[in-house]
Amino acid sequence: MNRTGLIVFAGFILISAIVFTWMGGVGKRTSIEERSALTNSGKASQPVRMPDAPEAGTPFTNPTPPSHPELQEIPTVTVKAENVQIPANLRTIVGLGEKKDYMTRIKGVHQLGKNLTDQEIKALYVFLNRHNNEDNLHPDEFNAIKNDVSVIIMLQQKKPAHYGINLMAMYYDRSHDNVWRDYCIQHLGGWYSKADFPERLSIGTALWKATEERDLSIAGTALIALFKNAGDQFIPRKNVASKALEMCEDARYGELAKITALQICAKLNETRALPAARKIAASEAIAPLRMSAIAAIGTLGDLSDKSMLEKYASSPDVRLRKSAQGALKKLK
Repeated sequence: MNRTGLIVFAGFILISAIVFTWMGGVGKRTSIEERSALTNSGKASQPVRMPDAPEAGTPFTNPTPPSHPELQEIPTVTVKAENVQIPANLRTIVGLGEKKDYMTRIKGVHQLGKNLTDQEIKALYVFLNRHNNEDNLHPDEFNAIKNDVSVIIMLQQKKPAHYGINLMAMYYDRSHDNVWRDYCIQHLGGWYSKADFPERLSIGTALWKATEERDLSIAGTALIALFKNAGDQFIPRKNVASKALEMCEDARYGELAKITALQICAKLNETRALPAARKIAASEAIAPLRMSAIAAIGTLGDLSDKSMLEKYASSPDVRLRKSAQGALKKLK
């Protein structure tokens, strides 16, 4: 199995764990390494047999109602490399030190405190906006370092200026690889509640737009971010539920997005997702997707689903078996 295949496989294993965590409550934020495994630079994984897409002109069960204004202007990064001098304590982290390997640089990131100066923050923004071909590391390692740097900035005691704006700018910039754009959406979800009113409006718009990237894991990441912030005036819970339902029904969304969408439908008691969940559970889709469907049926279904769940409860596939056993305990 090549490197990309390993990353995709690891992502599916991670999602399987998330399925069980969410059924008992919303899980904690995924780690740097897990998120790196979850995303795969937008490359297509193995084809999956999914429910058929609706015929042209046929609306979804409940299309997502308007929830945000249209984007008026794409944000741009607030600092340029030529205008920022890299402080001495950051040179190793950004790859300008004597040692340029991953472990040396990531250790440097973890030694950064919560009281960085404005100059240091600006230098780190420049680093975050760097592209893969501008660094010596493998893209997975490079993105992991940028991800940790982004977390450090978010956790500063003094609210960092322009953090959300720079994340949005990098997400909208498609010259960045899709793994980093995915990270940007994840961090925007974490930053949303800390942002001021005007910035929350822009972040909400970015998150909703990101759910339309149907062929990438970004859509599922954006849905998670919306779910975590559901209830805000720009992120109505009913709209999040409708978007999750759409993801379940629309064959254009990938398996990772559907795994996420099924669980969010379950958490939001979106019973209209049951037909899609039942169809996926009975299909030949990848095991993690069927596990998510089975778990959702356990939360949303009724006694008519018992026979199907009992069949899976004796499956030779331990993943499906444990999912079905858990679902049977929750079945109404």
